[in-house]
Amino acid sequence: MNTSEYKETESYKVDIEYLDFIQQAIEDEISNYVITEAENLWDTDEDRIYRALTFNRGMRYCKVVITPECFIKATVNKAPSSLITDICNILICCLYDMK
Repeated sequence: MNTSEYKETESYKVDIEYLDFIQQAIEDEISNYVITEAENLWDTDEDRIYRALTFNRGMRYCKVVITPECFIKATVNKAPSSLITDICNILICCLYDMK
């Protein structure tokens, strides 16, 4: 995944809007973790953009990669199951709100 190879298309802009909506929902609903970094990732193999969110709680950091279709693409640093459950519930709500 590369952050420097975005293709400015209408689909790209819509995907960014969806990712912004999802990130805002996660920030609003999850209070026991803080998002310390958000980064757009371009997957050249699938020609798609994703959002990597870095969560912090105390001394622990983990990263979760979200798709514009409300899926978790990947996790890094063994994300806690409670955080993944919260994110999944928010993604389901976002999926209904976007339709």
